[in-house]
Amino acid sequence: MTFVVMNLLPGQYQIDNLVFGKYTTVRVETFDIKPYDLNAMDYQTTRSDEIHFGWDQIKPTTIEITFDILYSKLLPDYAGLIPNFWAEMPTVDDFANVWRADDIRYNWGVMKPLYACGKDGIIRTIYGRPGAFTYPKDSEYTEVLQCLAEYRRADAFGYSVDEHAVLFNDLQLTQTIYGTAGDAPSWMRILLDGPVTNPTFAFTGTMLGDVTFQLDYTVADNETIEINAYPWTRRCVSSNGQNLSSQLIGDTPYLDRMRFAADAVLSCTMGGTGMTGDTEALLLWRDAYATIK
Repeated sequence: MTFVVMNLLPGQYQIDNLVFGKYTTVRVETFDIKPYDLNAMDYQTTRSDEIHFGWDQIKPTTIEITFDILYSKLLPDYAGLIPNFWAEMPTVDDFANVWRADDIRYNWGVMKPLYACGKDGIIRTIYGRPGAFTYPKDSEYTEVLQCLAEYRRADAFGYSVDEHAVLFNDLQLTQTIYGTAGDAPSWMRILLDGPVTNPTFAFTGTMLGDVTFQLDYTVADNETIEINAYPWTRRCVSSNGQNLSSQLIGDTPYLDRMRFAADAVLSCTMGGTGMTGDTEALLLWRDAYATIK
């Protein structure tokens, strides 16, 4: 489904083309963010009284949204001024269909983002998939239907709707990013237009320190390569549909480590052979937020 992210107001939410929350006919009672699970790698060495800590992993859980769908009629004096006013408002059927997620639930890795506008006015994108949906039976006298919708998070952060970018070309091979507007680590992705052979991107200031991504591949003229670390679209592909993940060579870390802190000074230098004036690259990222306000 194609939809546009609306200019949400504080207290409003959006999933697909449904906007709900403040100033709408769908009143959100609770937006309950469940705590993440911690898979701790703690261990005790033989014949000791100490605990040692290993690599801890955070497992995101769910958000449970309780909302009331209002049904009513306009007063007689106003009914003619705004025809079909209530008929155009979201219904329980609309939410039930969105939460079934038939358009994405059969596709591996595809997500349906949930957008939330906090009291600070920032719209945060939450990535994941709809879960269980509970609704009451309608009746002739029902004016409010209270529903409970579960959303399964892909990670524990929220992200800006818009991407930020810096441009590389044969005249500007190094760029520096002085932090982000968020307060959590940001993922990165690279869009590279050929021609260039064996392109490299050398980073300083990532969460792993100094790392280099090198691609054992010749990018043709009019061909675009995407090296994408975003958890919701993680991949390395060419515009002709070729999967290039196996061409990432050298001391390249896994894409799930390609991120930098919100207050980091990140420097990146593009390299490769056979570059021309048509060779360009974009380094893109989204501001990341530790909490959903």
